[in-house]
Amino acid sequence: MATYEIKPERRTLHGHFSAELAPILTVDSGDTVRLSTIDAAWAKGPPAALGMWQQIFPLDKERDLGHALCGPIAVRGAKPGMTLEVRINELRVGSWGWTVSASVDDAFTQSLGVAGQQALSTWQLDAENCCGYNQFGQRVRLSPFMGVLGMPPAAPGIHSTSAPRIWGGNIDCKELVVGSSLFLPIPVEGALFSVGDGHALQGDGEVGGSAIECPMELVDLTLVLHPDLHLQTARACTPHGWITFGFDEDLNKAIQIALNAMLDLLESEYQLHRSDALALASVVVDLRITQIVNGVRGVHAILPHQAVSRPIYPTAYHINVGGEAVDFFRPDGYCYGGGLYGGGQTGAYAEPVTTEQVVQAAPDAVYKTYRAGEISYVLPGLQAREPYRVRLHFIEPFWEQAKKRCFDVMINSRLVLRNFDIYAVAGGKGAVTIQEWTLRADSRGRITIVFLPGLSGVPICSAIEVYPAQE
Repeated sequence: MATYEIKPERRTLHGHFSAELAPILTVDSGDTVRLSTIDAAWAKGPPAALGMWQQIFPLDKERDLGHALCGPIAVRGAKPGMTLEVRINELRVGSWGWTVSASVDDAFTQSLGVAGQQALSTWQLDAENCCGYNQFGQRVRLSPFMGVLGMPPAAPGIHSTSAPRIWGGNIDCKELVVGSSLFLPIPVEGALFSVGDGHALQGDGEVGGSAIECPMELVDLTLVLHPDLHLQTARACTPHGWITFGFDEDLNKAIQIALNAMLDLLESEYQLHRSDALALASVVVDLRITQIVNGVRGVHAILPHQAVSRPIYPTAYHINVGGEAVDFFRPDGYCYGGGLYGGGQTGAYAEPVTTEQVVQAAPDAVYKTYRAGEISYVLPGLQAREPYRVRLHFIEPFWEQAKKRCFDVMINSRLVLRNFDIYAVAGGKGAVTIQEWTLRADSRGRITIVFLPGLSGVPICSAIEVYPAQE
């Protein structure tokens, strides 16, 4: 995968969203972009006083009214309806920042008794020690993130950077720190992703109207396409947990949007009915106000990673992939059907069951698909990005026709066995050989194992075991 560098220049910056903007760079899915960004106000440095920002470039009065954004960056193959994952690999703040409160005279500031009483804090930022100091000597611990990550609406014309939308924008979510992945529905061909509005620290709500607004020395992002993931609103996987977002001018509607998206997530990840998902959410999901100052308000629902104990399948999946027979062993030892391991006793033989019967018996356990000779198994219900030991048991067939059937094995898109010849490693008919790897579940808590035809055929039979890596 390639890595690209982008510096803040006039040609790489814009202050609005538009599907008509030409991309400054085109990347492939999986490529990484390393950027430097200026602050949201296009400033050369911290303001000397309220309203006294000196812009780093001359600004266009129509096109540069919003945040200073780097981009847009096109992603090859991106189409509306797909999902763009933005992996946040590294963030490093600049040396200064600022915060302004009560900048708008409205009913809200009047209710707080601060209308017409703007205040400015200027900050010295220490990226090495992750702390900041303002002119009053107040010290804070920094937690940097990018306020704006998103794509333009499909509608033509110029669109403001102020409001968050389902495909991103001015989300202003403090949870999107290093180690997070933001998943956004793609609205336009090529995605046309832009980023900006560095924040050194912000509270939920951004109640004063701004965070510690700052330039960023480094924003390291990886852009990944998910063609088969179709979302209705933004979601994220952060070091703390899974997040779903709701955006609306009405805070109550934003709550409903965020909660509906969380129920969708719980339904798919835990195979729950919607009412059961709501009952679980009432116990383990937190609702937080993302921000109240961007015109369109934001709410995010958080499902902490360790909030619910998932079924980890502590013993094994046992699956014969040599023909139509399939065995599935539950952790309690019960076996659906017979196959080569019939009844759970090695060597015993029982009538095999068809793939279709097993899928009907355990629809939430394992998904099996065939495509152009490949056989793939998707094991759901694991902890996203947590490490697991995956053990594959290969049993030497009892019939002579199966000799010299070599094959390849991929786990989560990684080739782990190439032209594997079971006769070369096994110790005789019925003997078992075990291959083991430690790897992480994907961002959706799944491990996908694909058996591919090698030099002369497909695998004869196997057992799959998945254990938490720490055991």
